[in-house]
Amino acid sequence: MSARPALLRSLALLCVLATALPAIAEDAAPSRVDPFYGQLLDKGIHALQGGDPATAARDLRLAVFGMLDEPPRLVGGLAYLALAQAATGDTEAAGDTLGRLIAVDERFGAYAEAPLPDAARGQLEELMLAQVPETALLASPTFHRLGNEKFARRLAAMAPRERRAALVDKAAAEPGEVRWQLELARLDLEERQLAEAVRRATLVLTAEPANEPARCIRGVALAGTGACETAVEDLEACSRSRSEASFAEALAGCQATLGRWREAAAFLASLPPAVRQSRPLSKLERRVGRQVARLPVAADGAAVNDAAAGAATGGDATGGDTAGVDSGAGTPAAATRGIDAAEAAAEPPLPDDARARLGEARRLLAAATRAGDLQQPLALAKQVADAYPASREAQHLAGEIAYRASRWQEAATYFRRGGDPERPELRFYMAVSLFESGDPQAAAEVLERALPDLPRNPFVTSYIERIQAAQAP
Repeated sequence: MSARPALLRSLALLCVLATALPAIAEDAAPSRVDPFYGQLLDKGIHALQGGDPATAARDLRLAVFGMLDEPPRLVGGLAYLALAQAATGDTEAAGDTLGRLIAVDERFGAYAEAPLPDAARGQLEELMLAQVPETALLASPTFHRLGNEKFARRLAAMAPRERRAALVDKAAAEPGEVRWQLELARLDLEERQLAEAVRRATLVLTAEPANEPARCIRGVALAGTGACETAVEDLEACSRSRSEASFAEALAGCQATLGRWREAAAFLASLPPAVRQSRPLSKLERRVGRQVARLPVAADGAAVNDAAAGAATGGDATGGDTAGVDSGAGTPAAATRGIDAAEAAAEPPLPDDARARLGEARRLLAAATRAGDLQQPLALAKQVADAYPASREAQHLAGEIAYRASRWQEAATYFRRGGDPERPELRFYMAVSLFESGDPQAAAEVLERALPDLPRNPFVTSYIERIQAAQAP
C-alpha cells in the first residue's frame, strides 16, 4: 500500500488528537513525563542505535503515548519511531508517524526544540524527503525548505524543456526565493541564452550581492557577449575560475581581449596542472605567451603596462592578435574577440600591482559572510581608488563594497567620483547610498536611470518606493 494515503489519514487523525491535548500544553509549563515512558523512550533509542529496529519500534510506539503533554519530547520520540519503522521496512507505519510528527509541529512548533542530535535530525529529514509528499512539505512552515529540496532533486532528473517549465512555475509561486532565478540563469547559460543569463544572475546579485554562483554565471555569460570589462570583475571573484577550465578560459580570454597580457599570463600560470592542460587553455596560453614576448620593457627593467604599450606602439591593446580560441562547454569564443576601441580607451589603464589589488579585493568580497569580512577588501579597493581617482573601475568597486558594509557616506563619495555606472544594480547601489547619506534628490535621479533594466524583488521595490516617496510633493 502507498504511504501517501496513510500519511494523509494520519495528519487528519492527529489534528483531532492535538485538539484534545490537555490545556496545560498551551497555558503552562509542560508536565513531566512519567518515568515509565521516559525509560521506554531511552530503551527504544538504545535498541535502534544497537541495530535492533524491531524492538526499538515496539518500545517507542508505547513511549510516545506518554508524552502528549510535552510536545518537544513527543516530536523527538516520533522521529526515532519513524526511523525505526523505516529500518524494519514498514514504510506505511513510518509514513503514519511522519504525518503525526508534522501535525504536532504545526500545532506547537516543537520540531526546533526536539531533543534530537544533528545526526538523527539529518536521518529523519532524509526519510521525510523520501516518503512525505512534496505538497505536504511545502505546506509546512517548518518543513517548507525540505519541500524545496525535494523539488530540486526532482528537477535534476528532468529534461531541459521540462526543467524550464517547472522552474518558471516555481519562480512565479515563490518570487522572493532567488534560488529559482539562479537555476533559471544556469539553464539559460547551458542553452546559450546569454542575455537572459545575465539578467537573471543580476537579479540574484541585486538581492544577494555575495552570491558567488550567480557572479560566476554572469561572468561567463558576459564574456560570451563580449562585455569583457564587467566579465573580468565577476570572474575574478569566482572561485570556479581557478578550478574549472571553462570558467578559467572565459577569464583569461577576456584578459587577453582587454590587452592585459601579463595579467592573463600570470593567471594561466597559477592554474592547477589538470585545469591548465585543457586544449583551449593550452592554445590560449601559447597565444598569450607570444604577446607577452612582444611587450617592451622600460629603461629601468620594469615591465611597461600592457595597454599603455599598445598605445605607445601605435597598435591596439590586443597587439593585433584577435583570433578566437576554441571554447569548452559553457565558454564563449566571443570572450577572446576584440572590443570597441572607445570602451578600451574610456579610462587610463591601471598598473599591474593596482589591478592585482582590485582582483584580491573582489576575491575577498566574494568570500565575505559577515560585515567584518568587508574591512580588508574595502581597504584594498580604497587604496587603488584613492591612488587612481580617474579609474572608474576602482571607484565603483570601492563604492560597491562600502555599500555592502552600509558605510553610506563612503559609498556615495566613491560612486560620485566614478560617475554613473553602466550596470543597473550598481546604479541601484549608488542610489541607495546617496539616499541613506542624505541626498534624496540625487538618489532619485540615479534610480530613474537604473529602473528600465533593474530586476525587482521585495528589497529593491521597498527602496524604490522610499526614494520616490521622498520626492513626492
